[in-house]
Amino acid sequence: VGESGSGKSSLGRALLRLVRHGVAGRIRFDGQDLLAADRAGLRALRRRIGVVFQDPYASLDPRMRVHDLVAEPLRIHGLGDAAARAARVSELLPAVGLDPALAGRWPHQLSGWRHSAHPIARALATRPELLVCDEAVSALDAQHRAGILALLGRLKREQGLALLFITHDFAAARALAERCAVLDQGRLVAAGPTETVLASTVRAG
Repeated sequence: VGESGSGKSSLGRALLRLVRHGVAGRIRFDGQDLLAADRAGLRALRRRIGVVFQDPYASLDPRMRVHDLVAEPLRIHGLGDAAARAARVSELLPAVGLDPALAGRWPHQLSGWRHSAHPIARALATRPELLVCDEAVSALDAQHRAGILALLGRLKREQGLALLFITHDFAAARALAERCAVLDQGRLVAAGPTETVLASTVRAG
């Protein structure tokens, strides 16, 4: 958690090695240093990490239908033939609460929580071990935000996912996280059990 500009999103992007400038040190995932990985190693690691960005409109191709967007990570990583990818999409959409009949829609035809749910389905396509969510609910109203938080909590429990949830919202952090870290101007200023960290942060503020 942290305010805008604290470095939360930069940390998430550095984890995926989507940004290199100004990144130093080591980022370890399952004992492997992401910053030191070669192209093949990084590709293999990215298959194990799903990501949901803040703005689906900006991060996903609006010219692709929902089915193709969700299946794209499978195609990129060479997983399955067309029939297997279609079957996986048919599993993923109901898993995030979407009717499989929506697979043929364009992203702009989905509204509210549905527009936030299909990027989650996409992020789960390769059966990742870690899901990175960068302000995934910040643009939603209270009702839809609660629905997506409940969905992420259920997926975390049912699929045994590790979840890196990047947010400025303490309530969202409380809803999902057992452990929490606070960033301020690019520095880690607190880390530990969520309730302990957030309570001390509120008192300090």
